[in-house]
Amino acid sequence: MQHPRPAPMPPGDSARGAELDAALRTFAALPANPPETAFETRQGVALVPPPGAIRLCDLATCLPAWGAAATDGTPEADDKLRAAYLIGRLAPAALRPFAALMLAGHLPAHLPAEALALTLRTEPWQGADRLYQIAIFDVTLLPGIRLGAPDGAAAGDAIAGLFAPVVTLLSRAWRLGPAALWRLVGDALSQLLLEEGRRRDEVERASALALEILHREGSPLHAPQLRFTDVSLPERPDISERFRVRGGCCRYYTVPGGSYCTSCVLRDDESREDRLRAHLRATRLTA
Repeated sequence: MQHPRPAPMPPGDSARGAELDAALRTFAALPANPPETAFETRQGVALVPPPGAIRLCDLATCLPAWGAAATDGTPEADDKLRAAYLIGRLAPAALRPFAALMLAGHLPAHLPAEALALTLRTEPWQGADRLYQIAIFDVTLLPGIRLGAPDGAAAGDAIAGLFAPVVTLLSRAWRLGPAALWRLVGDALSQLLLEEGRRRDEVERASALALEILHREGSPLHAPQLRFTDVSLPERPDISERFRVRGGCCRYYTVPGGSYCTSCVLRDDESREDRLRAHLRATRLTA
């Protein structure tokens, strides 16, 4: 994960430069972890959106194009799948910077949708049948973000405020219910926190923070079925890893030939754990 330094302040722009508050400076000061692949979100800090970027509050201006990009290679995609796929890409991109901040002790207190800008780029990926163009969203943090929420509940409210206009727009445009969209936002947040927890060797704290936010009744992000599970290999109990079981569904199962994802809320526990153990054997087990 990359944490670039703030963009240089234009001459005579000291007033606007003052708006680039402690939240963004804190983000910029975090240790840099360059993206490992071209498919990871690139992150930046700036006073104004970079060329081609769209503020999250202006998503309506590019909705058809971004929806088509998110479902490239899925000509059978209906509107509900398009909504699920798009928020399934937007949410991880927009929230990625905040996972690192949150586990560094800087909980978001105010996240206005106009303070995040996203830029769509595509990266080629050779599938079994053809060359795909994978939609990647890069994020730029802009003035207006505040950190310092007192607890996970307040941080959850800030995150809900960020995505409220997005959920409303997608639900009205493509008829996927708000609850389904909110759970996909929660899935993104919980996975990002878990990944950051692994990097910091703080998996327990990351998991607890995710559940504090996503199990709070009354919050739009409430996802009671989301949880974490520890999976180990019977033949090697020392090989174990924590995984997130999703509270929502990306609707891939609705595509011809599609199925439930490994972590899908709709998959049964036995088949999920079988698949996760297979993953551990493929990635962790040595001869």
